[in-house]
Amino acid sequence: MMILVLTICSIAQAAPMDPQKAQNILNDPRTAKLIDALAVNFDAKCIIPQADKIDANQKCNGGGDMSSCYYTFSIPCSGTYRLSALTITAEFATPLNKPLDMTFTTVFRQ
Repeated sequence: MMILVLTICSIAQAAPMDPQKAQNILNDPRTAKLIDALAVNFDAKCIIPQADKIDANQKCNGGGDMSSCYYTFSIPCSGTYRLSALTITAEFATPLNKPLDMTFTTVFRQ
């Protein structure tokens, strides 16, 4: 007997991000420090987009004052070891307009 299990995943479409939230991510000291570290260690040159031009995938959890939304977008970069992008995921809670947790992922071409 063979059992076949299919998992269907929905892929969120990127949509224009709130410019103020995007600007807060780009101005966050954690973002600046990581981009500086990439420049030093990988000779990276990242193209920082304008905040009002960022498209992000958005995922929200919860409801009311306890809800939070995660925004994910990539910044194109070039550098050694075939570095190609920096992907940022930032969590925002409903009452706040600044990022709480942030996850940075470096993307390298194969």
